[in-house]
Amino acid sequence: MTNKIKLIRTLEQQVAGGFTPQIEALLSPEQTAAMIQVKPNTLAKWRVTGEGPAFVHIGRAVRYHPRELARYIEHQTRRSTSEASTGGGRGYHNNDPL
Repeated sequence: MTNKIKLIRTLEQQVAGGFTPQIEALLSPEQTAAMIQVKPNTLAKWRVTGEGPAFVHIGRAVRYHPRELARYIEHQTRRSTSEASTGGGRGYHNNDPL
């Protein structure tokens, strides 16, 4: 069973039990671009090349989870210009567990 299916089943059980899950609002590409000070077209290009923050497809809509955006920003953090890249541009892979 995939993690997504497990999450969906857990949420369904919680809702059936009267619990209202607290789900963070997802960000649009325009909101995300404004937050990291790039153009929405840059995010679109990054989605094609695998760069940039992880995103979610809901139907035809593209959205960004605030947690993934924070993770992306964390991977971009450097202490000096000579510090080696740890990912985030080309080669950034979002394989870390949430």
